[in-house]
Amino acid sequence: MTKQQFEMLMIYSGMLQDGTSSEGAIAYIMLMDYDTTDVAWLIKKVGATKKSELYKDARQRKEAKNRLNKVLGT
Repeated sequence: MTKQQFEMLMIYSGMLQDGTSSEGAIAYIMLMDYDTTDVAWLIKKVGATKKSELYKDARQRKEAKNRLNKVLGT
């Protein structure tokens, strides 16, 4: 587990403590601009009930970011 993954897991756990649903917490974390690979790890780790949809979204976001980086040459 990386430092960033640990941080995301703590944020996720805190959101659950505050009454946010699992899917809602994942959605908020996805908006926080964490690396999509780490978001996918979190989804697998916590076993989100809609994980196939969430994982698909995270993967698509990563692919779009990679395409943009190729266009920009970074």
